[in-house]
Amino acid sequence: MSSSNNSNTQSATQSFLLIIIAASCLVAVMFGGRNSLSLTIQGINQSDSLNYLQISFAFALGQLVVGAISPFGGMIADKFGTGKTLIIGILLALFGMLLIPYSTNVITLSLSLGIISSIGLGIAGLPVVLASVNRLISEKKVGMAYGLVNAGQSLGQLILAPIAGLVVVRYGWEACIIFLCVMFLSVLPFSYVLRSRLLVKKNSSTDVERGLGETIKIAFKTPSYIYLVSGFFVCGFHVTFVAVHLPAFIEDEKLPFWVGGWALALIGLFNVIGTIYFGYL
Repeated sequence: MSSSNNSNTQSATQSFLLIIIAASCLVAVMFGGRNSLSLTIQGINQSDSLNYLQISFAFALGQLVVGAISPFGGMIADKFGTGKTLIIGILLALFGMLLIPYSTNVITLSLSLGIISSIGLGIAGLPVVLASVNRLISEKKVGMAYGLVNAGQSLGQLILAPIAGLVVVRYGWEACIIFLCVMFLSVLPFSYVLRSRLLVKKNSSTDVERGLGETIKIAFKTPSYIYLVSGFFVCGFHVTFVAVHLPAFIEDEKLPFWVGGWALALIGLFNVIGTIYFGYL
């Protein structure tokens, strides 16, 4: 009996670790790749038909699209499963990024970077991944799991930003786009590990299906939800602003290009420390 319990415990631990590793790697690449994309701004700005203001517009549009599409990503995941949703999101993000080098005006850049790629990043973003983790892991471990997965997201920025900066310096900004696309492809298998649906969640008999309208009403009657949304709203004005424009500013100040990559990496490092600690609390 004791050996059976030990076996079950070991199996549960292995399952927990597999889910955390898969979720962390996926969000690390998606988030790290998204933030590392800002390192290509100066390269894109060399185009005769694009200026910095137009490029900034495409990045800002992309940020809005990511935020707007995330709730729909959750709805798609509930209906068709997390695995399929993540695959669609990753492929869309990859396809949009591949189109960036061929985007020679503000309209095509806004379509490739601001809409297509950003829709993919929103669908295969942190909310959908965390929802899957919530369904696949026992309630006792969800808090710590969230902290670890969020840390994985920042770890992606810590690792990918300096590498992306090095690729830009050695091989050019187009090569950086290809590198990020290859990284996106590499996390596709993790979508299979994170596959889940609302209807197959443990203890699903206790769950009550609600429509979108009712869910939104309940959410906006919940103070903690309003505070959380307000925090993320402010986040778009400073964290995203820094992540997008800091590398270009550093280069304008005549500092070495690699400083921008490492600056983003340090932001990721301290995010890792904070998210793991607060996940533990």
